[in-house]
Amino acid sequence: MVPTTVDAGNEDYTSSTPKRKPGRLGWLFFTFLFVLFALFVSATGAFVFMRYLPERDQAQANAKALADKTSRLGDLERQLKQVQTGLSSTRAERDQLDVERARALQEKDTAIRELDRVKGELSASLEGEVSSGDVGITRRGRELVVDVADQVLFEVGEAEVSERGKDVLKRVALALAKRTDHVVQVRGHTDSAAITSPETRERFPTNWELSTARATHVVRFLQDSGHIAGQRLMAAGFAQYRPVSSNTSDQGRRKNRRIEIVLISETPATDSP
Repeated sequence: MVPTTVDAGNEDYTSSTPKRKPGRLGWLFFTFLFVLFALFVSATGAFVFMRYLPERDQAQANAKALADKTSRLGDLERQLKQVQTGLSSTRAERDQLDVERARALQEKDTAIRELDRVKGELSASLEGEVSSGDVGITRRGRELVVDVADQVLFEVGEAEVSERGKDVLKRVALALAKRTDHVVQVRGHTDSAAITSPETRERFPTNWELSTARATHVVRFLQDSGHIAGQRLMAAGFAQYRPVSSNTSDQGRRKNRRIEIVLISETPATDSP
């Protein structure tokens, strides 16, 4: 069909086939497609959300667990460092103790050898008294004990050193004076018999006074005549309370009446100037 043009003044009028506007059915179809698309999108989103929600939760849980483990690992590393530091300190202390122990053992061996040398020297110097049993020389650990019978050093009931006793003590002092790093302790002992002589009892009421006085006189002689420094000397009285034999026989009581001169391996305290 050929279009017809009509001139009506200045206006042109063109006639053609009229256009059809979408009808209600089209709008319904369009709406249906939109709703269907929206449902598809929603369903897809819901599917994706439901599908990956557990994985997201698991991922978050894993992340939290990893953070906890990382924190725990940090704590363990710090504890390990502390343990290693403590172990190093313990090893250093152990090594130091080993060194000190080795040094102590060496000093002990040296001291024992020194005491054995003194024992040999005294045994040779007091050979006669040792052979007769009036003097005994023994080493007790790190102590050297010179055990002198009371009849060698004192008259009966007396505390002053006898002439025979002075001779013995001079020989003892000659060996002991050289050991300036040792302490000399003099111990007085008696038997269990009570003092019966009125004259002796007037000066020594009990064995305590007698044993202490005898030890003190020996110490004074070692200092004055034996030239052993006073700060190296000690005197002690034990009366009858440290017997070496039974007091039920004359022989036992004779062994208990004695003076012990003990050489102790320790550095004596020195007086301040």
